[in-house]
Amino acid sequence: MAYILHQTHSNDFGKWPALKYAVLCYVAAAAIYTVARYLLLVNEGGHVWTTGDWLISYRAGFVRRGLTGSMTYAVSDLSGIKALYVAAAMQIAVFAALVAAVLVMLSRIKVTVPVAILAISPVFMLMPFFILKLAMTKEMIGFLAVALVALTAFTSARWPLWVGVAVFTVSGFSHEINAFLAPGLMALLLILSLGGVLGRTQALIAALVVVVAAGTAIVTSILYSGNGMGDAVCQVMLSYGGKPEFCGHQGPTVWLDRDMAYGMRFTWEANVLTGVWPWFVLGLVLSMAPFALFRVKDDLGGRRTRVVLLAAFSGILAFAPLFVIASDWGRWIAMHAFCLTILTFTARRLELLEERFANLSPAFLLYSLVWAMPDYGEPLTMGVLRKIESLAVHAGRFFSG
Repeated sequence: MAYILHQTHSNDFGKWPALKYAVLCYVAAAAIYTVARYLLLVNEGGHVWTTGDWLISYRAGFVRRGLTGSMTYAVSDLSGIKALYVAAAMQIAVFAALVAAVLVMLSRIKVTVPVAILAISPVFMLMPFFILKLAMTKEMIGFLAVALVALTAFTSARWPLWVGVAVFTVSGFSHEINAFLAPGLMALLLILSLGGVLGRTQALIAALVVVVAAGTAIVTSILYSGNGMGDAVCQVMLSYGGKPEFCGHQGPTVWLDRDMAYGMRFTWEANVLTGVWPWFVLGLVLSMAPFALFRVKDDLGGRRTRVVLLAAFSGILAFAPLFVIASDWGRWIAMHAFCLTILTFTARRLELLEERFANLSPAFLLYSLVWAMPDYGEPLTMGVLRKIESLAVHAGRFFSG
């Protein structure tokens, strides 16, 4: 990431408008806060879901989601460092690389109000800021893959493309939900091809790897679900110093012994019977509405670009099965929004898009500040206003204790 940051043109710094500074500082500050809060959790033994899910491994046999844990334990065995700290270092490295990649993108495009609205959307980079347990989840590996591929349009180097494709391949075996990022990644590759960044052969090879990797991750997840192996996986966690809570009734290993029927029943109870499902419909609308502030430029490639972007938006259909079998509706919407935002930044960089209302009043930025998407089972929250309140509470506890 240091190399990428070095690539930013130094003579551009003095030309950045205040809005760009504000957006970059906000995203960076939120990321720093998120990492700091997670480090506090690590000091307490880790987060039950975020850390525990990372420590699922193949040590007791092949199970879905086991790659990160196997990598963690291998490094721990070689270095003698506690597995919890190895896992945390890996998680923070992925998150930091993702933040750095996004900051580079924002530094190289003109940050108008429509761009800023997307950049500070609560379902883009700030989702972990509002829901801490999502800060170091495994979809961050998939997000990093998408961001790295997009960086191909922001630097003359080509290594981000192939590193991004490789990271995507790894991400699907870390958690199968990353495979559902494939449609957005395919659209991104097409945009890079239309923009002249990638040759047709490069784009086709990368797309083929993405399709094979996503398909393999989903198939192996279904065929080798790991039913009946939860206790065995738990014992490995405990032997490496994991908290007993990682293996509790609400821990991640429990889901290794549960099937789709349980997931469907839990989703129905958490998001439908509770009556919160309209909030997620509203959240989806709020997430997608800012993209209407952009339009495709009318040129020879305009028609093809429109087709690609339409396909990208319809990529939410790829997540449709997840809305039935898994309750984390906020995560699925955020994953779709993340891909579309990166795609928009890339198309804007390649001058395939233009803003409909580039000179919107900064007051429109309030759109992204007054709401935040829940994970599941809850209504929308008050966004930054709610976060300021919680920060005040944490500050009060810190100074009083």
